[in-house]
Amino acid sequence: MLDYNNNFKDLITKYPDLWKNKQLKIGKTLLEAGEFANKNFYVESGIIRSYYQSEKKDKEIIIGFFSEDDSITFHRSFIEPIMLYLDFEVIEDASVWIINDEDWNKIEAQEPKLHELMHKEHDKVIRRLVEYSIIRNESDALERYNIFMRSRPYASRLKIEHIAMYIGVLPSTLSALRSKT
Repeated sequence: MLDYNNNFKDLITKYPDLWKNKQLKIGKTLLEAGEFANKNFYVESGIIRSYYQSEKKDKEIIIGFFSEDDSITFHRSFIEPIMLYLDFEVIEDASVWIINDEDWNKIEAQEPKLHELMHKEHDKVIRRLVEYSIIRNESDALERYNIFMRSRPYASRLKIEHIAMYIGVLPSTLSALRSKT
């Protein structure tokens, strides 16, 4: 069976008129909380973070990162419009392929296996979120940092502030932990 993310490259090549490529600079917001999700994205290069503001609006909570060969999809948006509750910001210059839901549905009509592969990608995202929750609740900060660095090939390209936000510590705490490793 084809790998879902590698299949994106094939789909872009096969259906070039349905995709748009955007070159995005650091700090650019790809999607904002409150927008309706009606597009899907394939990250060709760069890094994008997903995050939300705390209730008090005094800090950002990073939920995840998307880098090369990752997709940003909103599966429920194929059924009904959904409003985003996360922001997606470029934190390393990125090349992103974008397709709207209507054009994606055209491809899906031509590629019946794609629906099955979308479900597998959705499962992958759920697994990441569950692992994140378990690690965040069951591990100390040093262990969370080490797990993150081992499991994310792009981790060395991130700012210390982003890693700290993701693992739930202050940047100064993370600096102290890093000096111990």
